[in-house]
Amino acid sequence: MLKTLRENLKVLSQNPADPYPAIIKRLAGKRDAACFEEPLRRLILAMPYMIAQLQNWAEESGLPSRHRLLRGFALAYLNHPEDVMPERGVGLFGYLDDAYLIARVYHLTMQEPDWSGQRYHIDDEDLARNIPAWLGLARRLAPKETARIDDLIEDVSRGREDAISAALTKSTRPSRAVMRLARSCA
Repeated sequence: MLKTLRENLKVLSQNPADPYPAIIKRLAGKRDAACFEEPLRRLILAMPYMIAQLQNWAEESGLPSRHRLLRGFALAYLNHPEDVMPERGVGLFGYLDDAYLIARVYHLTMQEPDWSGQRYHIDDEDLARNIPAWLGLARRLAPKETARIDDLIEDVSRGREDAISAALTKSTRPSRAVMRLARSCA
């Protein structure tokens, strides 16, 4: 799954017909687009590596149940056919919500110690250092969408039994602004 995702993202990122740059320019403005385009592309392309790290941490003993729940939710969200920013019509840009969610779960897990008080081993220190800046850029570019994802993470973190299904139900309504943008840039 991760290999396929990595390959699909790479193909999209190299496709000159992909609307990703046009969408970034439309949202950020021509002058500021350069500040967002490459870092957010790197966030999206790093998603399979963050997923792999989350899986490695889940295999270690002592992953708190909150993080197991968030990891499970993040993987369910990735496999859900509809989400905050659907991929259909917006290409690479449609993965920004997925990458944001994975990065948030990765960052939360990375910051908190396991049951023994130890921090988790990080395979890629450069990736870990870039995540806070990437998350900040995503919040600035798509504040409504990232706020929705932050709310979903908070709902799941509360540990309710129905949190994952309720969160997925809430997430299946794509943002109207994103859908209009997709139609105008396609």
